[in-house]
Amino acid sequence: MPDFFVIDPDSPQGWLTEVKFRRYLHANLVDDIRTAQDHWAPFQLVLAVAEPPEEWAGAVKHLRAFRIEPAARLNRGFFTSRGERIQDVFTRLTPKWPDATIQQAQDVILRIATEG
Repeated sequence: MPDFFVIDPDSPQGWLTEVKFRRYLHANLVDDIRTAQDHWAPFQLVLAVAEPPEEWAGAVKHLRAFRIEPAARLNRGFFTSRGERIQDVFTRLTPKWPDATIQQAQDVILRIATEG
């Protein structure tokens, strides 16, 4: 089951949202997401990766949001070549959360994800 149902109180829009923390992209992640895809797609996946692939660039390169559709072909290439900034998916963040704020959130998430 996805972790959250994110709603926009000013519109009829909502998203089932799964959040995953990983040290790096690996085959088990693809299998985990495929299982969720079979049961819950479409949903948003927010992926926090401590060691992001080279294809992920920018100041906030450890966080990406992915739209997981029922027919999406999930593989490593899907996760390296796709994905969006969180504020581009959840657009209400944009006016309130500049890139610097999202970068700070990324730093906190990474500390949590790499502990223990």
